[in-house]
Order: sequence, then structure tokens, then C-alpha cells
Amino acid sequence: MQGRSGSEGKRRILLEEGVMFRGMLPDNEYHRHFGIQLSFTQGNPISIHLQGGQLTGSFIYVGSSVSHKLVCLGPAIVFIVSPMSRAGRYLRSKYPGDAASIQEPWLKELSALAASDADPAQFDELLKSLPEVLTTEPDKRIAKAMEYLAQHPREIVPVEEMAAVCGLSNGRFLHLFKQETGISFRRYQIYNRLAYLGSILEGTEMSLTDAAHEAGFADSAHFSRAFRQTFGQSPREILK
Repeated sequence: MQGRSGSEGKRRILLEEGVMFRGMLPDNEYHRHFGIQLSFTQGNPISIHLQGGQLTGSFIYVGSSVSHKLVCLGPAIVFIVSPMSRAGRYLRSKYPGDAASIQEPWLKELSALAASDADPAQFDELLKSLPEVLTTEPDKRIAKAMEYLAQHPREIVPVEEMAAVCGLSNGRFLHLFKQETGISFRRYQIYNRLAYLGSILEGTEMSLTDAAHEAGFADSAHFSRAFRQTFGQSPREILK
């Protein structure tokens, strides 16, 4: 899937198992999301503020569901990948903590691709070249739930419906979902719908308001609030 480029080098591309954003991120707010995040710039160090401190370096890893905000002087490059993807499993196995300043040879290649207008397939190829890490298979019932949600991104799926699909009681489903994913069922649904919204905006002139309605948000205010809580920026700064 092709990405969008704009003024001052701004670019957003959708990958097979994540997304990349390149551009200015002014006044980034504390936020957290399901995805694992890699942040860097093309020269200046980048800082990630955590609830218990701060990390500064060339490449910063932030784990899934970790509250953080990003601070840098120039344009930032941010990759967000699913913790269950190949790249996500690799990063989780090497960096089990909340966040870390990291240096690996493949990151230089990633940085070079991000600085160019490389095709999304080149990013996917690089991420797929990372070593396969064998982890405990996710609970099949939760894997089924996530597949179901991916097939219904426009809907707010009631917990009763989702628990029935998985053959679990409501309470057991909610507990198991958070145990397996590290995030509540409610917050994952918001993340899932925001990811879907990014995909439907790709290559269209649809307004943010119309896209928000298409992704199941009641109104633009609800959508903007959820987006800030998840990504720390207004949707217009990222999506347009």
C-alpha cells in the first residue's frame, strides 16, 4: 500500500503489521497504545519521557501499553508494530522492559529507508528479515477474538457478544484478554478502530469527520479525544 507524503517531508505509510509516521510532532502528550514503538530522528537525539523518568538516544524502544511522550527538536520518525508480529516478538524478546535506548545494525537500514520515499514493501521486507522468535502461542480463544475484531472494525462489539464467540463468561473473557494482550478489551477496540481509520483515509479525500463516523466514533470530539489518548497528537497532525 502506498504512503502519503506532504509538505516538509511529512509521510505516513501503512505496513503489513504496523504503521510509520515521519514529521513534526509538536507538544506530544502522554499517551499509550497496544503497539510497540520505535522512535528516532535523522540526526538529533530523541527523548522519550516515561512516568518514572526519561530516555534519550538515537533509537528508542517503547513497549506495548507503556505511557510515554516523545520530545525532539526536528522531525521524528515513529514506527508502531503489533506486539504479535514478527518484529514485535523479536523486540519484546530482546527488550523485555518498558523502554530502552537501543542500537542494532538493521536500525541504520531502517533509518535510511525512512529518510527516503522508499516503497512500503521495502520496510516490510526488512522487518520480516528479523530473526524469528518462538514464543508461547497466544490463547486460541483470544486469537479468535482479535481476528473477529479485525473483521468488524466499524463496530463497537459488546463484551457479551465477544465472550460468546470465544465460549467464555464475560468476566473470564475480560480477564483472559488483558492477560494475553496486556491491554483492556475496551482500549484494544479503540486502537483497532483507529488503525482501521488510518487505512480508510489512505489515498482518499475523505474528511476526518466522515472517516471518524465510518470507523464507528459517535462524533469528531470523541474521535479526537481517543486519538490524543492513543497517539499523543491531534488526528489532523498525523492523518492529514
